[in-house]
Amino acid sequence: MLAAFTGCAVAPQPTSGVAVDALESTCAGGGSTHNDMPHNDMPHNDMPHNGLTTEALQENAALLAFLSQNPLSTDAFVQAGLEVRQVLATESARTLLSYVVSCALDPCTAVKVKDALGQTHSFRGELGYCGPEAPTMLRGWSGAAPTEACQEMVSSCILARTNALGKRVVLSLRDSVYARPLVERVPVETMYRESRGTDIASFSPCPPDAASVPPAERNCGYSPRYMGRCLAGESVQLTAPPGLVVRVCEGIHGCDHPEGPNPTAGDPRWYSRHLPVTGQSSTGKWKFSCPGTHPEDGTVRAPIGPWRTYGVMLAPLDPAAPVPPEADVQAANKGYPAPETQVFTHREGAFYGNLFQSACTKLPCPAASAMLSGKQYACYSDIWSDGLAVLADRLCASSNADCFQNEPGPCLPAPEGQCDRESNETQRRYTSCGWTDLPNFLTKHTVTVYLNHPCDLNDLKNCALAHLP
Repeated sequence: MLAAFTGCAVAPQPTSGVAVDALESTCAGGGSTHNDMPHNDMPHNDMPHNGLTTEALQENAALLAFLSQNPLSTDAFVQAGLEVRQVLATESARTLLSYVVSCALDPCTAVKVKDALGQTHSFRGELGYCGPEAPTMLRGWSGAAPTEACQEMVSSCILARTNALGKRVVLSLRDSVYARPLVERVPVETMYRESRGTDIASFSPCPPDAASVPPAERNCGYSPRYMGRCLAGESVQLTAPPGLVVRVCEGIHGCDHPEGPNPTAGDPRWYSRHLPVTGQSSTGKWKFSCPGTHPEDGTVRAPIGPWRTYGVMLAPLDPAAPVPPEADVQAANKGYPAPETQVFTHREGAFYGNLFQSACTKLPCPAASAMLSGKQYACYSDIWSDGLAVLADRLCASSNADCFQNEPGPCLPAPEGQCDRESNETQRRYTSCGWTDLPNFLTKHTVTVYLNHPCDLNDLKNCALAHLP
């Protein structure tokens, strides 16, 4: 699920102590350095897959064993032995730890560690699956060894965020014990997904000569707002505070003006498109047509159902002026802002298991490059015509299922499926899933992934979407 935190959400990357100190100041009420922009508090699918191969998990076995037996805290790592500190001197171990901390702890909690070379590394929480506000069976890892339920939930979270294709894609993670509520409004993405995140030019500060460019065409000085939803082909009317310019983009990302100067390298992208908008900043009245069909839809972003998502960006007339933090638009059709359940509607599958246990649970051990080894599992939803190929592409950058030790199967239906049931809500999540080598085991700590578009996590040539009802 998408975590809803204000003022302290960060990407799960190793950081300097200065950055962590700044985070602690923000969480203590010191404010944000970008107070005109809503914070994007949602998990992204950008964990490198090679951090979860059999070989990587075996190389990091000392770290995983330490984590399973100790609190996830700075004080605990002070007591870590030489073997753990030697492992932390490697980039793969630090990347893995960054995602463990990101999934387990709250966004205002940081962990600092010192490796065998004497270098200090800092990691920050984000989703809080085992934080103090989590359900009882999960909480408490910052002060004590993790419960088995916590280990399983963090494992599911990390698996769900693994991507072999080098993309940075926002996800809707919906766990089986409702550890986090779904958000009521989804911020616009400020980075394109290539290269694990590419800054969109329009969100950068404007240069001194930007005043010579019409505000609607500037590819700088914009601030992101939120996602909306509309019916294909309908006319959408927006009202903004006077004195601001409104830009609308198809999809969940921000966008540049195609005729403006200095657009982001690599434009256009199939998953994001600038939409023509008419209106006047003096009146604050703006209008655009909800995307229907266009030539590019015939290949990748084909129409899927009647609904479309769009993102709103705001800019001042003066490129040197800020956008007021409280400024936003209102939509006459009541589709803005759209809640998470309406923005992410395509269910990819489920992820579950325990990566803190050995990657070699049965002989012979899986190949060094194998994914989903030991007690790591996944299953695919019923929207796919070839769900196994979809997960192989996403987790292994291959259409060949031989890359798995534990080959994914369908989540439903039972008894052939790996999940025994799902909740009765409109946006269904799998509540319990098992694995074939332990037929009596059924974990309730499963993460179901929902996407904005079915092809978000796959190579376009391998996106095998079945016909949807």
